[in-house]
Amino acid sequence: MENETLTEDNALEAANEFLDKLTDYPGGFCGRGIVICAGGLRYFPSAWVNIKLLRYLGCSLPIQLWYLGRGEMSTAMIELLAPLGVQCVDALEIQKIHSCRTLRGWEVKAYSIAHAPFREILFLDADNLAMCDPEYLFDTESYRRTGALFWPDRGRFDEDHIIWRLCGAAYADEPEFESGQIVVDKLRCWKPLHLALWYNEQSDFFYQHIHGDKDTFHMAFRRLDKPYAMAQQRVEEFTGQFYHRDPCGNLIFVHQKKWHEEDDDQARRGFPHEELCFEFSEELKTIWDGSVGY
Repeated sequence: MENETLTEDNALEAANEFLDKLTDYPGGFCGRGIVICAGGLRYFPSAWVNIKLLRYLGCSLPIQLWYLGRGEMSTAMIELLAPLGVQCVDALEIQKIHSCRTLRGWEVKAYSIAHAPFREILFLDADNLAMCDPEYLFDTESYRRTGALFWPDRGRFDEDHIIWRLCGAAYADEPEFESGQIVVDKLRCWKPLHLALWYNEQSDFFYQHIHGDKDTFHMAFRRLDKPYAMAQQRVEEFTGQFYHRDPCGNLIFVHQKKWHEEDDDQARRGFPHEELCFEFSEELKTIWDGSVGY
C-alpha cells in the first residue's frame, strides 16, 4: 500500500504493513540529551529564553535545536546558541538521509526524537520552560520502570472516537497526551516511537482525527501495548500558562509563554523565574536584530 492515499478503510492495514517491516532497535544512540524544535521569528526567542533558563538552573545536558531549513535559522542565530552548548540541526538536511513523507511543523517533533543521537531524550517545546534542572526526570521510578514518561492534556477521547479503530488501539479511559514534554528511552521504546513517526508522516490523514502530533504518541504506545508512565496530576491553567507537575507532584514545567515581539507589553503572569526570563528576552534583543537573513 506504499504511496496509497490513506482512508478510514485502509489506514489500519497500512500501519500493519509498516509494522511488519519495522526492524528492532539498531543501536548507535548513546547518552542523554534535550531536543527542542524551534526556529523562525516566532519560536527562536522562546528557544533562547528556554535554553538560557535551563543553563541558569544548572542543567548540563547536551541540547539539540532542530529547525526546518535556512529560512528558519541564520548563521548568526546558530552562532548565538553555540556558547550555550547547543547543536543546531537542520531537519531538511537529515531528511536527505532519512526520508520522511511529510515534514512541516508538528511532524518535526517525532522526527527529531527518532533521529537525534541521544538514546534517552527529554523533548521540550520551545515555549515550555523548566522550573528546575529537569535531568532528574530520567531517574524517577516511573520512568525507570517503563522507559517512557508522558503528561496528561486536558481532554480525553471517548470510547467511540474513531481514532481507536483507525489505529487498532485498545480503548483506555485516560487523558489525551500533552507532547510539550516527553521523556523517552529509544532502546526500550523504539517501535512505538517509529510508529508515532509514521502517523506523523501521514499527517494529512491522521491530523483530521486528532489534534496534531501529541496523540500520535498516545496511539502508538496503545497500539503496541507498550507500557508507559503518566504524571498523575492534571494540567493546571493559570493566566494563560499551563503548569505541569512531575510524578511526585512538584511543579516542573510552565508552558505557553511565547517570547516574541507581540508579547513585549504583556503583563507579568507570576510564574517562577518570570523576571529572569524577561531579562533573557531583553538580552536577546541587544545581540540579535530579529531577522533570519543568512
